[in-house]
Amino acid sequence: MPSLEMNDLKKIGLGLTGFGVFFTFLGVIFVFDKGLIAMGNILFLAGVTLTIGINPAIQFFTKRQNFKGTISFGLGFLLVVFGWPIFGLLLESYGFLVLFSGFWPTLAVFLQRIPLLGWLLQQPYIRSLLDRYRGRRIEFEVIHVDLDKLEQKKPEHLLRQPFGQVPAIEDGDLKLFESRAIARYYATKYADQGTDLLGKTLEKRAIVDQWVEVENNYFYAVALPLVINIVFKPMFGEPIDVALVEELKVKFDKVLDVYENRLATNRYLGGDEFTLADLTHMPGMRYIMNETSLSGLVTSRENLNRWWNEISARPAWKMLMELAAY
Repeated sequence: MPSLEMNDLKKIGLGLTGFGVFFTFLGVIFVFDKGLIAMGNILFLAGVTLTIGINPAIQFFTKRQNFKGTISFGLGFLLVVFGWPIFGLLLESYGFLVLFSGFWPTLAVFLQRIPLLGWLLQQPYIRSLLDRYRGRRIEFEVIHVDLDKLEQKKPEHLLRQPFGQVPAIEDGDLKLFESRAIARYYATKYADQGTDLLGKTLEKRAIVDQWVEVENNYFYAVALPLVINIVFKPMFGEPIDVALVEELKVKFDKVLDVYENRLATNRYLGGDEFTLADLTHMPGMRYIMNETSLSGLVTSRENLNRWWNEISARPAWKMLMELAAY
């Protein structure tokens, strides 16, 4: 999904989109007035194209996996323009759902910026319904481990994590540590609920595993010492290793070039679906984007920035950020 950062052209696009929704709504109210609905459709399509960009819009609608949605939406649009508004709207609605069903978290942010419609979505009752759209709904209990008091080194915690680190979980009789192992365990255990995080085929699972390993060996290997030096050492009054930071920034820049190239042809790291490949990057990316002065390395790269905006807009991630009080 294209970046939601605003410029003048995107603001015009949002305005046109809002008027498109408004005229379409009026057309339905006035017993499917074909003139109003056709005008609304034209404004909506023009607005969406300007908002996400002409080239990204063409690439999105002409992707092979989007053909069914594009054809349905296009035929519906033509039916509306040529005077069959009811059938046209039905086809358009189907095409819209096929095209954007995976974008609902980002789409919710987009819709909230449209005049009138955004105001409507911000009303308490409607907003509460939208906020209920989360990821997997699994009951859990959070046990806070105070790292400042070295509670992670106490005997009761060492039974869960013998190296005295976090995180660690208990699920029935199972005790498990290491975040990637925990993520894989829950993704497998609840594979029939919500988003398939592992990949639907052997080949897709291999790609997901590959990018999980890339995160550990290339991204995390550079991001961690950067975060330690930029964020944590100042917190504890320790001097920053400036030379090391500059060296790591050069390495990190090269690593992010690989990500930019990958995301130029793929919506997510694992392909067309959000998976563990993306999820494992999110904690480190949060530090890079919010806690360091390095966010420009991401925002300066169109595809990487688009990817981060989309995955960080997911309701489950927002819920986690609220839970962690970030």
